[in-house]
Amino acid sequence: MRSAYLPDTDASQTEMKHLQRSVAEEAIWTDAHSFDISCLRLRSDARTCTNSPNGPLIAGIDQAFTDEKVISAVVVGTDDCIVEKQWAVSECSIPYIPGLLSFREAPSIFSVLQKLQTQPELLVCDGSGRIHYRQAGLATHVGVVMDRPAIGVAKNLLCGSPVDSVERRPAEWQTPVVSDAYVENATTGTVLGHAYQSRQYDTSRRINPVYVSPGHRVAPETATTCIAHLCDGYKLPEPTRQADAFAATAKQRYLDGQEPPSWCLLSTCPADRLAFVILPDSYVYERTDSTDHRLLIRRWLCKRTVLCRSWVGGIRNSARQGRYPVTWWEGVSHSNTGHNKSKSYRRDASSDRWWTGASWLYC
Repeated sequence: MRSAYLPDTDASQTEMKHLQRSVAEEAIWTDAHSFDISCLRLRSDARTCTNSPNGPLIAGIDQAFTDEKVISAVVVGTDDCIVEKQWAVSECSIPYIPGLLSFREAPSIFSVLQKLQTQPELLVCDGSGRIHYRQAGLATHVGVVMDRPAIGVAKNLLCGSPVDSVERRPAEWQTPVVSDAYVENATTGTVLGHAYQSRQYDTSRRINPVYVSPGHRVAPETATTCIAHLCDGYKLPEPTRQADAFAATAKQRYLDGQEPPSWCLLSTCPADRLAFVILPDSYVYERTDSTDHRLLIRRWLCKRTVLCRSWVGGIRNSARQGRYPVTWWEGVSHSNTGHNKSKSYRRDASSDRWWTGASWLYC
């Protein structure tokens, strides 16, 4: 993460605009990515995946709001497989100001992106990228800070001018959106992105196009091609459509008194230490960095069981003594968990499930 470009919600509007100009200078609007565009896909019927998926991972990012909070949601997947979902809540400290959306929403987005255990190769944001007054929309700001390929998909045009009229166009039609007098530091006529007609009715052409623009490390033409691959029968591309649905779910969870996962997140685990993963579906897994084995240890009866030091210590010692991996482990659960009986923990390859909003804990 490039902390120098993080948005400061306490800054003045003049300072915010200055930071956006710096972000735009840092942005790369040519193809500087490693994924195969032809392999980009996320199906509308994608479900939680239990096996390692094939294809580049795409992260869709969207937000929901309460009176005082912004709730950011991210859904990561590829093809028919959703591999991770995360959400985070932050203070909504400034109102919506056209052109300064990233200062309202990005702090929560960065919080949720830091929770990811997967490494998406492409970020798709609900908002503009280069189609912006200072060429630094939400997708550009997120892409530059994370230094990841990013694309913005907006429902409305913030600035710039479509080369052709966008009225009543058939599905898959597109036209460039070029810079105008409202766009800073761009020669008039520079292609900023495209209006893309992702869906249309056959008998009544009343669906408006979406406005696609590169955020970072993607060219304008490539960005539109990527979004065309990621649409699956709906107006919005699947990454942001599914993120929008999950944001609504996360908002309801928050209003119901639930909090997003707050465990300390670790991206790596030293080979001589174990890390336990607490999953939303109540499963607990462990792994070490050296072998990357995924082991189904046990199913908890509650989602927020505290792993006691003595219980995890026994498993850690087994690993250090060279008895890892093993088929069976015997252990005694601590009284704090509500279970005092001996349990057997079976390694079951068919049950390996590495998806979900997991949080890593050092033993």
